[in-house]
Amino acid sequence: MAYGEDALYDMLPAIADRYLKPCTCPCLSPNENRIRKILEMIDAFSADGVIYQAYSGCHPYEMEHMAISGILSEKSIPMLYVETDFGKEDMGQLTTRVEAFIESIQSRKRRQKI
Repeated sequence: MAYGEDALYDMLPAIADRYLKPCTCPCLSPNENRIRKILEMIDAFSADGVIYQAYSGCHPYEMEHMAISGILSEKSIPMLYVETDFGKEDMGQLTTRVEAFIESIQSRKRRQKI
């Protein structure tokens, strides 16, 4: 198996690095740029919703989510707020919540077509 940018196992982490690493902690960067970046990514990917994840006990993200929620609400973009430490015990609940969020977005899109 070949390794490098053309190998699937190398491309997926590269894509994740490209889109996830620019997101920095809200206490280390101006929030206006973070909000702008989130809105740009919504437009670039034609996102139907946003999952906002905060690490348990990370107060800057917990506080910032209210501002993000308000901005997304103004633009009629649904948001799921998830607070977790990504421990194995959270997996079942996270799966259920994300599945329900996706179903609600799909239902919303069906209603808009009618």
